[in-house]
Amino acid sequence: MSVETSPVPVLPASAVTASRAACSQVQSRLTVAAHTLLTIFLALAFLTPSWRQGPFTWWPLLTANLAGRPAQIGLLALLPLLAALLRVAAWMVRPARRDSMRFHAWRDAWPVLLPVIGLGALTLLRLRPAVAPGMALIVLAGIGFFWLLTFWLSQAPAAQVMRWLSLLFALVVLGQSTVGVVQFVRQDSAHLTFLGEPALDPRVEATSVVGPEGQHRLRAYGLTAHPNVLGGLLSIGLLWIMAGWLAGVPWPRVSPAISTVLWLVIGAVGLMGLLVSFSRAAWLGFGVGAAWLFWRQRRAWLRSRWLLLGMLIGVIFFVWRQPDLLWTRFFDLTSPLEARSISERVSGLIAAAGLIRDQWLLGVGSGLYAMTLVPGASPPVVHNAPLLAAAELGVGGGLLWLWLNGAWLVGLRRGHAAQGSAALALFDAVSACWLALFVCGLFDNYPWLTSSWRAAMLLGLLAGALIASLRAATPGNGDQDPQSNMRSAAKS
Repeated sequence: MSVETSPVPVLPASAVTASRAACSQVQSRLTVAAHTLLTIFLALAFLTPSWRQGPFTWWPLLTANLAGRPAQIGLLALLPLLAALLRVAAWMVRPARRDSMRFHAWRDAWPVLLPVIGLGALTLLRLRPAVAPGMALIVLAGIGFFWLLTFWLSQAPAAQVMRWLSLLFALVVLGQSTVGVVQFVRQDSAHLTFLGEPALDPRVEATSVVGPEGQHRLRAYGLTAHPNVLGGLLSIGLLWIMAGWLAGVPWPRVSPAISTVLWLVIGAVGLMGLLVSFSRAAWLGFGVGAAWLFWRQRRAWLRSRWLLLGMLIGVIFFVWRQPDLLWTRFFDLTSPLEARSISERVSGLIAAAGLIRDQWLLGVGSGLYAMTLVPGASPPVVHNAPLLAAAELGVGGGLLWLWLNGAWLVGLRRGHAAQGSAALALFDAVSACWLALFVCGLFDNYPWLTSSWRAAMLLGLLAGALIASLRAATPGNGDQDPQSNMRSAAKS
């Protein structure tokens, strides 16, 4: 007896192709929407001094008690959640494909992924919500942003990451520098309270100032909590703008000539903002990062030398206009202002070293350095990110921070498939930023995960960009000729 079987319906090749094309179109639209929402959120985040003030409190949805104080959660605070949901939806509708090289594309990313995962996991394990529930919630959100941005950017083509971060940092540098220069010129706030700008008065003791006794001048805050934070943010942003200009990253829908002018104008404004922050650590970090970037771009010396000449002219003009303030900042270290600053830094280093000695294995807990040291009072601030990491998470946390900051060194062993690849341009930019951030972290604590949600986002962006530059060259990684990639990205 024979058994008849019905034939399995097979779609014609044209139907399969049409289905994949439709899925690709839907995925593209969802991805563009997700990137747009994420860009708006990041621009607002880096232009807002605090999550308690400014745009993220507009159109409040609820009021939560965070870190012992009430905080309004506004409608714009939902932007990252909506962006993540759209990104997941885009991933779910992607056309099925068999890519045997997918594993190999991630092989070179593990030197960065391991410290990213390890540092975030250790920070979460050392949370103590029973001691400080508000701080635990803030740190949890910071680690979420850290991981989200790392894995988001790491999956994007190198050319797209380079272009996207160049434009994002251009917006941040232009906004922060403009506000900072206005504050320095006015010696007062820029009246942007609705954006979260703090009240600034150089006569108030808590305000950060510079200059000889009796002639204090207000340092630029921008839309940040402290001039040192402004300086660190601008140093990273300026390095990325320089790298974008040297790599020929275009502005969307403008001619190459106008694009060049835009980069130079934003760079000039950003340099003035960095200078009026009077952050010595940021100046040093920017100088080291710029020197590394110029050395990496020595093949394009004709293009680099004009940029270097413009920077030197700007610095010389600033020295000519503000010699007394620079003298006090660098050489008159016995003045009451500078002597007090040095004393506070030394006290912070001693306090952190004592905590590390007493609790070297596990640390005092994520975000609990200040609370553990002097409960209910103002403890000495430790101006050193690896020491703060070791004090909160143990020696392992400090070592993971050092590993993360030095992970870009593995990229020096790679040839990036071709010396003119988009991955190489991205690696030059992100390595200069990591180098500058490391230098800043040796003299201040803002490049640490628990210091603020902005620091966690910045670390996530740089880690994700580094992974995108290190991933092995595959047909889908955008690792071809940089100019063709930049042109195709500009048309999208």
